[in-house]
Amino acid sequence: MRKVFGLMVLSMVFLVACNNTDSDGVPRVEDPNNPVDAKGNPISTGDFIKKYCRGMVKINNETCDNVSQANHAKSLKGGLPKGW
Repeated sequence: MRKVFGLMVLSMVFLVACNNTDSDGVPRVEDPNNPVDAKGNPISTGDFIKKYCRGMVKINNETCDNVSQANHAKSLKGGLPKGW
């Protein structure tokens, strides 16, 4: 009985570890500056936020937060305007 229970636990851990999305259905992203969609295709940070993070303002999703911060940092890059 213990062996069967142990195999069930190991199979559940394996299935959870192989899943590419978190509990909210947002794909896990290793590099927030270069996110990928659920199929592994590259996607821009703005498109990622529109597609996966819409309506998650009250839900603290780590992936959405990281990609949002990367998107905000990209928007701040650039030189100062003339006259500064």
